Formats: sequence, C-alpha cells, structure tokens
Amino acid sequence: MKKIIYISTLFMLINNIAMAQISNFYKKEYFIESTDNVQLQIKEIYDVQNLNVNILPLIMVHGGGPDAITSFDLDTEFPSFAEELASKGIHLFLLNIRGWGKSTLPEYNLSNKNLIIGNVDEASADIQSALNWISAEFKYQKINLFGWATGGHWISYAAIKNPSKVNSIISLNSLYAINGNWSSHKFYASPDDNMKYNKSSLFRETPKETLTASWTNTIPVQDKTKWRNPIIEEAYKKQACQYGIDTNVFKVPGGFQEESFYMALGKKYWNAKNISVPTMVIRSEYDFWSREIDLIAFKDDFPNDIRSEFKTIKGTHYLFLDKDDKGKKELIDLILKFIE
Repeated sequence: MKKIIYISTLFMLINNIAMAQISNFYKKEYFIESTDNVQLQIKEIYDVQNLNVNILPLIMVHGGGPDAITSFDLDTEFPSFAEELASKGIHLFLLNIRGWGKSTLPEYNLSNKNLIIGNVDEASADIQSALNWISAEFKYQKINLFGWATGGHWISYAAIKNPSKVNSIISLNSLYAINGNWSSHKFYASPDDNMKYNKSSLFRETPKETLTASWTNTIPVQDKTKWRNPIIEEAYKKQACQYGIDTNVFKVPGGFQEESFYMALGKKYWNAKNISVPTMVIRSEYDFWSREIDLIAFKDDFPNDIRSEFKTIKGTHYLFLDKDDKGKKELIDLILKFIE
C-alpha cells in the first residue's frame, strides 16, 4: 500500500513540476510609436527556462480577424499557441496593427469615401516600426515574420519594401493576387457591379455570436468538439470583442476586406518575384479564405534562387486554435524547422 502511495505521490510531483515549467513564461506588453502618431501594442513572450538564443525572434501578425494577442495567446486554462511555440525556445513578439487590440488609429477624415483604413501601406509601416524597435531594444539584427491570413499579405509587402531587418517570412492561409473563384466574393461585391467592392462601411463589424461561424462551418466533422475545444471557441469570441465600446460586437478596420476583394480578382499590391528573403507559404486544406491557386501562383512567381517552402496542412483556417492532431502540431513543427 505504501509503495502505491509513494509512486502516486511521485507521479503527482513530477506532473506538477512539468506543469510549472510549461507555464513559466515571461510576458510583457509594450506600446511603441509608429507613423501617423499611432501607438502599437506589442506583447513579448518567451519561456524563461528554454529560450534558444540561436533562433532569431519571431514577430506574429494577425489578419483581418481578432488581434494577435487574442489569436495567438488566448487566455484559457490550456496552453496558447504562442506558449507552445515559446516552449520550443522561440522569442516571440505579438504585434497588433493599428486599429486592432489596443493599437490606436490616426485621425482620419471619415467623410472621405475613398479612405482605406488599415491598408497594406499602413500595416507595412507598423511592421517596420516593430522591426526597428525590437532591433534597437533587444539587439537583434534580423527577425522572422509570421502572418496569418491578411497578415501574410502585410508581411510579404513589408519584406519587399525593406528586407534589411527580415530574416524570413512565414505566410499562413493568405490570398495572393490571382484572378479566380473566391468563396468570400459574394459578401463583398457591389450589388450593382460584382467586379466592384461594396464599400458600405470603413470598418468590419461582426456580432460576437457569429464571429466563429466560418470556422464552425469548415470543420469537416459533424461533432465539432472532436476537432475544436468549445472552451477555446467561447474564449476566442469573448476576448476578441473586449476592446470595443460594445463588447457584443467585434470591430476593426475594414481596409483588408477591400484589398482582399481585389487581390482575389488579380490586383497585385506586391509581387512574390520581388521577395528576397527565405519564405514559407502554408495553406490549410479546409481554409475558407485562401485558395489553392494562391499557393500555386505564389510559388510560380517566387525567385528560384531564394530558399522557399510551400506546404498544405490538413486543417482549418484556425488550425492553431484547433486540437493538436488537427493541424496545430504540424504547423508548430514546420515553423520551428524553418526558422531554426
């Protein structure tokens, strides 16, 4: 009996030590200056017991959905995606582009109907500001960039405009400029001309209860709990809406929608042939945002003399929030291997 008790106690002790190590992360939020008097929110994360100084840091950029902190460091009882990456030794910086999270917006003339709030030039300026600040503050000469969905559009453009501080870029589930069928086209097209964007608002506003509808609809099993933890889904919706006046509505700049609409019709805001840093492009098989032709066209345009990888993962658009065996573990492995 005593032997069983001792073994049980020892197991609990080892488990508690392991859990303490998993949760032993350094986290700090900063606010830095960007162009147009914007203040950017950045969250630093690393594992204090397992920081690999031989791996250059990784800036993680959200897309047109919730901010980077909500997307990658969701506050639940389970390890976040950022924590899982940090536990592998990566020094992370989660960047919120202007208008997302606690990052501010410039003073716009909202009566200007041609205004595109959160456009690729603004996002690129914010990414460059983050690169400059991290380089100066932490003495890194080069930094890796990760962008999800529209974030992949933004980091690619930023790497083309000023590659000097960029070590590599990783784009996940992003559009590339090629004309082809796009499932979201009908939501953004003008009723008078489906080749023109319907600019009904300068912002994206989505009710909290429908924020994860596309995620739910693309999970390829009837019982969604086998693919996604319902606690994660609810926390995601709640945290995403916490920044606005109305906490039942998710509101962010809508410029990404207009640019994405025209990219899916073939408009090139940038060309992959001009990227000069190592690049990995990843697409989820069940993604509703990017298309297979985006991955193919990006690869076709990419320079042959620059290191590149093009991968497809059997996951959803939100694979880093899904269960480990639904694409998340494979994504972590790909990121780690590419930037090591």
